[in-house]
Amino acid sequence: MDATDIGKKGRIHDRSRPAFRINVHLTGTSDIRAGEVVNIGSGGMFLALRFPLPAMGTEIQFKISLNDVNNLPLDLEGRAKVRWIRTESKDNLPTGCGVEFTFLTDDSSENLKKLLLIIKPDTFIPNR
Repeated sequence: MDATDIGKKGRIHDRSRPAFRINVHLTGTSDIRAGEVVNIGSGGMFLALRFPLPAMGTEIQFKISLNDVNNLPLDLEGRAKVRWIRTESKDNLPTGCGVEFTFLTDDSSENLKKLLLIIKPDTFIPNR
């Protein structure tokens, strides 16, 4: 399955809607943006961000510190690439961007697996 198949057939990975705060660093700039993780899955996440939104293909660095998820401190840190952008808020869905994980630290990879078991992702495919 290639990238064009994903949009036609739906998500490869299930998602969950956790609403965690996040700081995003746009690679190659000094720009750091505060936002919120609206949903997350094993392949990526949707970030609610204010304008200006990062461009398609932009690489970001992120760190999410989850102080207490079911009494477990979980941190997620890595890099991701912007794969799609929602420029208008509609149907109660915020502006922001969908990103695909390109790198997770070893601890983050394990922590993401734990997090997804706790929050039990569901398949959610919004209209962009």
